[in-house]
Amino acid sequence: MSCNRLLHILLLISAGAHSGICCRNSKRIGQCDDEEIIFNSSAFKWDLENKLHGQHLVVPTVYKAVTDHVSNPNPSKPLVLSFHGWTGGGKSFVSRMIANNLFKKGEHSPYFHQFNPNIHFRHKDKTGVYKDQLHSWIYHNVSNCARSVFIFDEMDHIPEGIMDVLAPFLGHSVHVDRVDFRKTIFIFLRNLIDHFVPFLPLERSHVRNCIIDEMKRRNLNEGENFIQEVLKELLWFPEVEQLYSTSGCKKIAHKLALAKDEL
Repeated sequence: MSCNRLLHILLLISAGAHSGICCRNSKRIGQCDDEEIIFNSSAFKWDLENKLHGQHLVVPTVYKAVTDHVSNPNPSKPLVLSFHGWTGGGKSFVSRMIANNLFKKGEHSPYFHQFNPNIHFRHKDKTGVYKDQLHSWIYHNVSNCARSVFIFDEMDHIPEGIMDVLAPFLGHSVHVDRVDFRKTIFIFLRNLIDHFVPFLPLERSHVRNCIIDEMKRRNLNEGENFIQEVLKELLWFPEVEQLYSTSGCKKIAHKLALAKDEL
């Protein structure tokens, strides 16, 4: 099947899905399902402080930004967060943490949307089509729930021009074509706007805490020797001092499984 034919089909499916949402949804424009919004600032703070390791700059900034925005019934503009940093440092992890503390269904909520350029914007010659699709997707989903969350991963790989369609949604306008975007959250991984939130490379002690977390999740009771074996399987930099993990906590689950198989 040609790319043009496939994109045409996807557009028809997308339009049909949007039509279905509009027809099935009898709520006011922008009104979310109250049972799906479950935000608890104390639980969110606990998760940031106890599950995110080695990112002391991130915790207070993200906690205050998200809590202030979500608790405000009439914010002046959408919340726009920008996460920068090394692979495995926790950018995606914190994004999912926001969703899991804001929505009852967490990452599976119909109000949580994540875009990856390798999946959603693969063909640079289709920029015009992608822009139309993205504009329509965001507009219709925010019209369905003003508290929607949109994550844009690997911003540096998204074809130039696609993100231009977001400009009308990110400002202080009360309405954009009758839809209020001020309660919406946009999170960009690798680009910046309201809050510049740097993610630091993780030290050995931080990665060790991630290993312990993963062991608890799997109900493993191995001792310190096992933890050290997992640490040895990871790559570190600088080459001599080996102070920081090149992959943060991203490969912990895989390396832990390998170490367990070798016991």
